[in-house]
Amino acid sequence: MSRDASITISEIFGDGHHTFRMAIGQLRELQEKTGVSPFAVLARLIAYLPMVDDAPEIIRLGLIGGGMAPPEAVALTERYARQRPSAESIPLGTTILKAGLLGVPDEKPGKSAGEAEAPVPPPTTG
Repeated sequence: MSRDASITISEIFGDGHHTFRMAIGQLRELQEKTGVSPFAVLARLIAYLPMVDDAPEIIRLGLIGGGMAPPEAVALTERYARQRPSAESIPLGTTILKAGLLGVPDEKPGKSAGEAEAPVPPPTTG
């Protein structure tokens, strides 16, 4: 995992290991395609009550965000997510979307990479 919310899944998806990333563009497209907030989609996934296309769409968008060409991402998703039982894609979709929405363990909210802590001024007496 990394600071840009990209993750390389250690398990094999389809034909090998892939980098997935849900940046703002992918999150907006997911929202447009599903008609609901990405957080609502995440809640559906966590509850194991997703719409049929939720997890495959996240996987496709995550592959594109991770640098894969869109036609290749579509083909991989079609073969290994859409043509398989829907429940198989839920854990991967959840992992990808969580990284995009919630960050990854090494990120600290509100700080960019290399940003130093601001010194705390001494208290004043008054």
